[in-house]
Amino acid sequence: MEITNNVTGFMIGKPLTHNYITSQFNRGRQYNISQQRRFLTMLYMLSFSCKLLLKDTIRGGKTVNREPIAFDSFIIQAHTLWSKKWLVLTCGDFKEKTFNSMTVGWGSFGVMWNKPFAQVVVRPTRYTYEFMNRFDTFTLCAFPREHRKATQIIGTKSGRDGDKISEAGLTPIASSVVASPGFAEAELIVELKKMYFSDLEPGHFLDETIEKNYPLKDYHRVFFGEILAISGTQPYSSATMHP
Repeated sequence: MEITNNVTGFMIGKPLTHNYITSQFNRGRQYNISQQRRFLTMLYMLSFSCKLLLKDTIRGGKTVNREPIAFDSFIIQAHTLWSKKWLVLTCGDFKEKTFNSMTVGWGSFGVMWNKPFAQVVVRPTRYTYEFMNRFDTFTLCAFPREHRKATQIIGTKSGRDGDKISEAGLTPIASSVVASPGFAEAELIVELKKMYFSDLEPGHFLDETIEKNYPLKDYHRVFFGEILAISGTQPYSSATMHP
């Protein structure tokens, strides 16, 4: 929805780019002093509000303050993040409202072919498998402890059967680079583009206990994703650490 101020004609639905703000400022010169003051006050408040919306997401009275993180500054406790905290894998297209999510506890972060990457694995029986094969991008999101129940819902229910994202109380949002969405409640959002896949070959298992994870013979498909963007709270960035 686009909202227009009756005095200035300023369209709130427009992005507050430098050129747009300048054009609206010049347009405001046609009004009298009182109207100009009202115009500038409104413009300042809208600019400030939009800045806060980009920077902070307020949910349940708490603020998630995510900032862009360079890969060289990205710090994690890998084992804790994957096996204890869990991540939510989301693949699809936010604008088309076609995407699905699943909770993942197996994977890795690192460097491959001189590119920062993450590895995820998806069983062919999962609904997200169809999206991972169809779309080129995906995201990985970590959440604060209070959203543990939400990640359990995302991990135990299927998107085939209903809107589990709404049931979990999570809010999909547009990512900064990729088509797949992140989540407003996330403390970490990693945006990735697929660059490789392969299917696990049971004949290559060197540890015989691995086979016990596949009683249905539904061996994972492995996806490598190049990391294109990271945003997160301070604990995920070494740039916020002081010597």
